[in-house]
Amino acid sequence: MILLMDEYTEKSRLLHESLKSAGIAHDCICVFYNGYLPDDVISPYAYYSGCMAQQSGRPKYFNELEIPFGFEIRGNNSTAQLYDYEKRRAGIFYAEPRHLRNINIVDYLNEAGGAVFSDHYNKYGKRFAQTLLD
Repeated sequence: MILLMDEYTEKSRLLHESLKSAGIAHDCICVFYNGYLPDDVISPYAYYSGCMAQQSGRPKYFNELEIPFGFEIRGNNSTAQLYDYEKRRAGIFYAEPRHLRNINIVDYLNEAGGAVFSDHYNKYGKRFAQTLLD
């Protein structure tokens, strides 16, 4: 059986775990790759981009982000920001569960405070995608 899902949400996780617990053999395919899928869930993007190759490492903690000299990271339990003195330069968004403070997405800002591009990180602490924004 093939379990095909658009996103790996809490409900899809429960279905996936229920099928495994019932002993029903299946392949789980998730179209949207967010970098934090379980090891037994396949994503077409991750498969063809090489993200599914055996990787090691751990998620990147918010204060492990490489930043320019003179910048600082200010964070709390739900989000973090990158500052150049008092000017906000980026927003750091955590992966679920948020209290672990592992980086999921970093949105870099222009002078006006609008998002210019986003870096996406996976569960191995590697940047796997970059999205340019208008």
